[in-house]
Amino acid sequence: MDQITVFDHNESSLLQQTIRSIELDPALQRSTKDKYISALQKYCNSGGSLANAFQIRDYAADLAVSERAFLKAGISRMAKEIEYQVKSGATPENIDLVQANIFRAEALTDSITVTQPKGEKVHTWLTSHELKALIAKTHKNKHSLVGTRDRVALGLMSNGMLRRSEAVSLQFSDLIVRDGYHIVEVVGKGAKTRGVKLSPVLSKDILFLQDQWGNGAILRPLIKRKKQPKGHVRIGDLWVGKSMSSQSLYNLVIK
Repeated sequence: MDQITVFDHNESSLLQQTIRSIELDPALQRSTKDKYISALQKYCNSGGSLANAFQIRDYAADLAVSERAFLKAGISRMAKEIEYQVKSGATPENIDLVQANIFRAEALTDSITVTQPKGEKVHTWLTSHELKALIAKTHKNKHSLVGTRDRVALGLMSNGMLRRSEAVSLQFSDLIVRDGYHIVEVVGKGAKTRGVKLSPVLSKDILFLQDQWGNGAILRPLIKRKKQPKGHVRIGDLWVGKSMSSQSLYNLVIK
């Protein structure tokens, strides 16, 4: 079957446009950007065409699940770039061609199927080095309460493999002891409850937080300012809120 040419650009131009789009996305971690870009470059280096859905499909079929997910994400970004380009140049005279190109761009994304094993995530990527660097920063924080809170947040998402929404919903009442280990009972998707075993270090930090602010939410916002924010109580020179939001937890990781 003939190569499907989605754009009037050469392969190098299409790749560079996609890389630029990935690089400019503030929502992506640096490590995530690198993985998306690397997957696209490896595909191009294999001799495959970015405009050929069949070649992309055949190439992706031999990849590991994680590599396939990275490539799909990169191809999806490229397809959005193509769609944006053709839509921005649409006129009454070329609308049929524009629609055809949009369909072809969608076919590029659909050419890769990713079936993710249960419990494994591909949307957030922190390397072991990056995680250790983040944890090291928490030990340097002059406010031990802030540092401990941040370590607990990172630990729940890495050691406990919790989603952000699950981590911020955890209460101290969800913490139990079973067979000598601390367990948190997490209510996840579909209202299903699962027990997550915690490391001794993470358990110690969580118990420290409980000593500081009693029962309620494990993760809480901490603010240093003169005026009392609504719903906050004073602990030392910090104001402590009732619970963190998922967005606050996201900001904590990327700050």
